[in-house]
Amino acid sequence: MLTSCEIPDHSKEFITSICTNPKCGHNKLVCIQCQNEFHSKCTDHLLEIDNIFKKNLIDNMNWMNNTEVKKALQLLASKDITNGKEQLLQIYQDLINKEFDKLTEHFLQKIAKTKESIFHNARELYSTTNINLEGFAAELRKLYNIDALIDIIQSLGGRQTDLNTINRDLCTLFEEINLNKEAEKNLEDIAKNINSFTKYYTEINIQPFEDLKASLNFANFDRIPFRLWSWFPDVKSSFISLDETNMIAQKMSDSPAYTTAVLGTLALSKGCHRWEIELQTRDVENSWMCFGIIETHLVKKVTNFPYCKAMGVDTYGRLHNMESEGLLVNYDNKIYSCELDMDNGTFTISYQGTVIAKQDKNIKGKIVVPFGTLGEPGNWMRLHVLTPV
Repeated sequence: MLTSCEIPDHSKEFITSICTNPKCGHNKLVCIQCQNEFHSKCTDHLLEIDNIFKKNLIDNMNWMNNTEVKKALQLLASKDITNGKEQLLQIYQDLINKEFDKLTEHFLQKIAKTKESIFHNARELYSTTNINLEGFAAELRKLYNIDALIDIIQSLGGRQTDLNTINRDLCTLFEEINLNKEAEKNLEDIAKNINSFTKYYTEINIQPFEDLKASLNFANFDRIPFRLWSWFPDVKSSFISLDETNMIAQKMSDSPAYTTAVLGTLALSKGCHRWEIELQTRDVENSWMCFGIIETHLVKKVTNFPYCKAMGVDTYGRLHNMESEGLLVNYDNKIYSCELDMDNGTFTISYQGTVIAKQDKNIKGKIVVPFGTLGEPGNWMRLHVLTPV
């Protein structure tokens, strides 16, 4: 039901909106005149009454003050995502299929053009080559007088075979053949053309095709935009072992240095990155571990690791180059959330949704890498990457 505004001089105007601006001190019920007089700066916070009854959240988001929530709603609405994360995977698969279909079409077109070019060259060669395949057999029979040779050989089976006569006829035949140099040269020229031309058309030098296959190098696709990083097998203490996924690091034996470390596979300089660190200690007395991020240029070794120069938290409850946002009773055997925003220069460590440590200085513009240090043998640290790179 439409209701008129109760402000004097506004009584003829119906209330059409609700102002959700937390900084606005005027009436929350807004008519057109109210909007012009009192709520000119509240445009992004006005919620139309008609939209309140709609189930579509995108039409009701003006009263939501959190920008990330609004961004998520707008993104889901723009992509028409309504069926959960499986739909995200399907959208991603469709995008990949579309791009690879384009690549396939591009390659097929290039291949078709290359094949036509090769065939064109072959046709040009064929039209300019002096080859007489049809006359080769006739010239051959003529030069070597095959018919006469057959007649002589056939006489071997006769009743009155005179071998001397046959032998003499063969010698005469061969002498005539050897003396016919002009016919032999003519046949040789035909044979040379046949050899080169037939070899060209019946054999292919496969090296250019091998070179072409080698040139189709798909190594760049290792850097696809949906890749997770892990602990780095090549940048860890020899006293630390990794599982087959390179996500779990465990201290295996005592070492001269207590602070043995493992680094992540990815140096980070831009973008927003989120990961979780799960800590498990062998027992309460041997609980020391530390995790966080460190500037790459500060890492000189992974034994006697310089964790004091890093930004992180250890299981004694000590913060390293971070500001305290809250304290825990103990820090052992927990799962922590790390969020690094290189674009805005912030790094936070949280436990169960509550930030316990924060650094918003001296990060932007630098290159950092996640790390973990393990104290006693038996301690282990599991990495769970939440955002692909």
